[in-house]
Parts: sequence; structure tokens; C-alpha cells
Amino acid sequence: MDRNEERKLEEQRKAEEERKKRELPAEELRDPLAQKMNEKLLSERLTEKTRWGQGASQKVVEVGARATEREVKIRGLMMDPVTNMPVVVLKALQGQGTLPIWVGIYEANAIALEIEKVQTPRPMTHDLLKNVLLGLDVRVNKVVVSELRDDTFYALIWMERGGEIISMDSRPSDALALALRLDCPIYVEERVFKSSQITGSAEKTSNEELKRWLENLNDEDLGRYKM
Repeated sequence: MDRNEERKLEEQRKAEEERKKRELPAEELRDPLAQKMNEKLLSERLTEKTRWGQGASQKVVEVGARATEREVKIRGLMMDPVTNMPVVVLKALQGQGTLPIWVGIYEANAIALEIEKVQTPRPMTHDLLKNVLLGLDVRVNKVVVSELRDDTFYALIWMERGGEIISMDSRPSDALALALRLDCPIYVEERVFKSSQITGSAEKTSNEELKRWLENLNDEDLGRYKM
């Protein structure tokens, strides 16, 4: 047998082995190292899919209120007689604590529409946001007025989807308008109560006097937008 014939036989033998390998079950061909690499790659892909919500700060936390948070309700919506700007009045459910937050006209209108349960012909912005969240099977657990910095209030919207909890930065007015529509609890960080300063009134009225005035408001003082 010459070398050419030997080479042909060797090629045929290799081809037959390759054919048999293709017929073997995938489990018998799987290299342990390659299997680990594939599992790692799959895990990374699944993790990437769950990282929804660009710009969200992702934290796994307990859903309920923290010790530093106090649950509040929207006491009402009124107009500041000095600045002629809308004010949302938040009142602590337990103990003393009233927090006024000045908001824009359009945000106040969004809050007022939900307080009055007014049905608009077409979805407004916060109605659309609610529908998107429900359509994506996202649950809003709570909203928190989390910080007061440079005379500006900040809020976080805590959401859950598929067992994963994330927080999304928000303006308090948007967070409150969304909370009303989704009937979720509203909280204020204790440090916000302590550090809140009344900004937006030109009168020389102390913060304590204004807070006492807000706490003693009756339904008539709050006007038609009360809860």
C-alpha cells in the first residue's frame, strides 16, 4: 500500500469519526471548561436583561418603610397668596409634621385632576406613565421625598419588577402625581422634615409660624383641592 492510499484511508477514518461525533448526544461532546464559559455568558446576558430603567440607581432593599422615613398623606393643594404658586401640603400620619412643597402649575394640575378624579378625554402624562408601568408589569411600592438640597426637594420612586427592586430619581411633584394614580404610600425622610426651609415666600414670616399655620388649616382654607 503506497502513501497516497494510506493518506486516503486516514482521511476516510477521520471523516467517519467526525460523522459519529455529530450523531452523539450533545451532553457527551460538551467540554467542562466550555460548559462553564457558556453558563457564565448566559448568566451575564440574563443579568443584562434585568438591568432595565436607564439612569436608575439599583438597590435591593426591603419594600417597607425604613426607620428614617415617615409616612405622610397629601393634606391638600392650595395657592401661596404671596407668590401665587401652588403648594402641596404633606402631613405626617403619626405625630407632628407638615411639609409644604411648592410645585409648578402643570404639576399642580396633574395632582388636582387625580384628587378630583377627573377623567380626561386622552391620557395625560402621568396617566400614560401609569399605563406604561402597568403594561410592563412594574409595581410601584412607594415614593419618598428623600432630600432637600440647595432649596430643592428630591424624591425617589421605588419600583419592583420580576423580584428586582430599583429606585428612580424624580421631582416630588411627579412622584406625588404618580403615587395618587397608583394608590401607593408616600414617605418623607426624617432629615427632610428637620432641614426643610420655606423658600418662595417674600414675607418675613418664620418657618415655625408658617408650619403652625399649615398644620392648623381647615378644609375651607385648603379650598376645593383637599383630601
